[in-house]
Amino acid sequence: MGVGYQMVNWSRRERISFAHLPVNTRREICGNPVSASIVAWYLATRQGDEVQFVPDQGEWPFPHGSLEEALTYTDVTDTVIQELIGAQILRDDGIEWADTDEPDSVHIRAIKNIWMDGEP
Repeated sequence: MGVGYQMVNWSRRERISFAHLPVNTRREICGNPVSASIVAWYLATRQGDEVQFVPDQGEWPFPHGSLEEALTYTDVTDTVIQELIGAQILRDDGIEWADTDEPDSVHIRAIKNIWMDGEP
């Protein structure tokens, strides 16, 4: 498995962990229409902030702070998904997959990018 990434906004002390989405690596984040929409929307609506993709292993990209500190930042993945649902770009179809032993914490959401489909 490749290096996993999250997006960290040092200015606002926020992060997008991509939790419960089927993405982790740079390639997956860029290639998945849902996560690509999350990234584009987040950057477009928070212009001027210090935002970087941070690997789960390797060098910290900011001149200040640390990965350990970033893990305490507010995870806004769900908030941004809700913003995109409100903008009729994404749709939440519930749970795509859940672990039978831990369905509340180990699951993948069924989020779909509907913008090009013209679906409400």
